[in-house]
This record gives sequence, structure tokens and C-alpha cells, in this order.
Amino acid sequence: MERAKIVDIVKNILTECNIYQAPIPVVEIAEKYGFVVVEKFLTNDESGYMVLCNEGIDIQGKKLTKIIVVNSVENPYRKRFTIAHELGHYFLEYKDKEHDLSGNIVVHRDNTFNSNNREKEDDADMFAGELLMPTDILENELKKLKQIDLLFSSIPEAIARKFAVSYSAAAKRFGIFKRRK
Repeated sequence: MERAKIVDIVKNILTECNIYQAPIPVVEIAEKYGFVVVEKFLTNDESGYMVLCNEGIDIQGKKLTKIIVVNSVENPYRKRFTIAHELGHYFLEYKDKEHDLSGNIVVHRDNTFNSNNREKEDDADMFAGELLMPTDILENELKKLKQIDLLFSSIPEAIARKFAVSYSAAAKRFGIFKRRK
């Protein structure tokens, strides 16, 4: 999907949620759109997945129709990215179709990685990066950075601290941001 379209979708979400500064409260966003975020021990190679079900799954007396499951043993930054990634799948693939779904849909990484799956995963990653470090907010924060801030840290470190993301996510996002300019 085009990066500009993802940026627009994220802008709309942030506006609907009245979010204009970092760090982005990704769990609150998920909850606003009807998701319950659950932590569960998953195997080492799985960070999380999303479940959509029209009829609801009965969990402790509640009918849940939208669930994001994150790996309980991963660090908080990884959990935030996983939630944002799963929201990416929802907004980019399922939101407009959710009422047409029949049965339960479990969205998780498919080990068969054909080009269509890879594209969906890349789009969900791009969405997660944009949601956690929105272009407009990132641009404003970069303008605020002073030389003194950078004496003790790099730009990706400063981004990571401000946006509550990992250094590698911040470095990747900063690299994308620089190439756009």
C-alpha cells in the first residue's frame, strides 16, 4: 500500500482519538476501536496475533469480538509495536469488511510467506511505525531537538525515548524520514 495512504489513515485515527503528542497510547487506541489487549506466553518466534469474531468469544463471562494477543515475555517496546502492527492489519485489511466476516478470523504471521503475505506484513509494519512515530509529531519533535540534546545521545536515541519505542524502530523510522526529505 502507498505510504501516503497509511499516513492518512493514521492521521485520521489519531484525530478521532484526540492524540497530538508522543508517546502514543497504543493500548488506548486499540480499546477505542473495541479491542481487548491480552498478554499470553507465546513461542519465541511469535510476538502476537489478532482475533476477530462476530459472535464473540466468552472469556470470564464477557463476549469479546476483537482481541489482540501479545507475547507476555517480550519487552514493553516490542509489545507496543506488536499492538500497533496488529492494528495495522485491522485498519488496512479488515475494518471495512468486519461485518461481512463469518466465523472467527485469527490473523498471525503465516510461515508460507508468499509475496502477498509479505506485502501485508510490510504494510502492517509501516502502519505500526507511523502510528507509534507519526510523521507530523516526529517532524515537530525533530525541530525541537537542540544540539545540547545530541551531545549525549543520537537522534534515534532521542526519538526512542520520546516515542517509547526501541532504538532499532526509531533508527529505522528516522532513516525513512530522512529519505523522504
